Amino acid sequence: MATVALDRDVAQCGCAPRQSRARHTPTPSTGNMPRRSRADADAALDDALASLTASTAAIERASGLPSTTTNGNGVDDVDVGGGATKKRAAAQLTAKARERAIERDMRERTKKYKVSGDRVPTKGIADKKTKAALKETQNLAEEAARAAATREKWMAIDEPGVLEADEGEKTFQFQQRDIVKNVDLNAAKKVFDLDVPNTGSYYVDYSHNGRELLLGSSEGALSMMEWNRHRMLGETDVKERIKCVTFLHNEQFYAAAQDRYTYIYDKRGLEVHCLEDHAHVNKLTFLPRHFLLASIGTQGILRYQDTTYGKIVAQFRTKLGECDAMTHSNYNAVVHCGRETNAHDANA
Repeated sequence: MATVALDRDVAQCGCAPRQSRARHTPTPSTGNMPRRSRADADAALDDALASLTASTAAIERASGLPSTTTNGNGVDDVDVGGGATKKRAAAQLTAKARERAIERDMRERTKKYKVSGDRVPTKGIADKKTKAALKETQNLAEEAARAAATREKWMAIDEPGVLEADEGEKTFQFQQRDIVKNVDLNAAKKVFDLDVPNTGSYYVDYSHNGRELLLGSSEGALSMMEWNRHRMLGETDVKERIKCVTFLHNEQFYAAAQDRYTYIYDKRGLEVHCLEDHAHVNKLTFLPRHFLLASIGTQGILRYQDTTYGKIVAQFRTKLGECDAMTHSNYNAVVHCGRETNAHDANA
């Protein structure tokens, strides 16, 4: 070990004298080996590190891991240009885009279920109770519309089939056997024939879940069955001509337009109510989302009856005489009425 003293002028300046120790390392004997410079040693070390980094990156790429490289500051950078990191980033972007598309679709579906349109501003309402009640009503309406749109999107995934006629053809010209030939095998297996001789013409209606079939004969026979099991649920003979039948809010009750009045029956065929306001009715239809029974007949008066408390809520005189055709749109609840010469619409 060798001790090196500081300069005497520095010692005289009043500073405490400091000593530094220098370690003396003996130079190894290299014999006949050529002595390499420091620059050559540094270059060789850099080459070795670069080779090691390249082999490590190759191993990581082969194993599916994100590769790391060292930048000039000695900090490890993650290679996002390839491998699993890029796939994960792309998957996250795809998932976010899908969520945004679903949200846009839900907003569009919710619009048609909103009954009151846009929200009513409550800033100008002074009464706190009225303001709170209005907010609560609007929130409930929005929640109901959102729930209905959700059920439509995720539960009603099957679109109903349609008949498309070629140029010069009419859909009423299609026969049942033609339809059976052009549907899929599962639908064709569900086809069945009901041959009931000497009972007149029949009016039919399906329940909202599609399992029950309601039949009404012009000779007075009423019956309900599970068509897929061919099981009779109830039947009765009203001994009066039947002109139309329709299910109400579920398969437990249905309405039948008879010669003079309209009657409501339960699934066993027992009479529950007589609707004297609906006299001489030719056609019936039921709006399930509004709980309204609509009827029209020989007088040409369209009537709406609320089935929750049994009162007529609206009636319109068409002034077009007897009407013998009526149906409604499931999309906007518009009732379509028709007769031999013309047709007209009415909103619920």
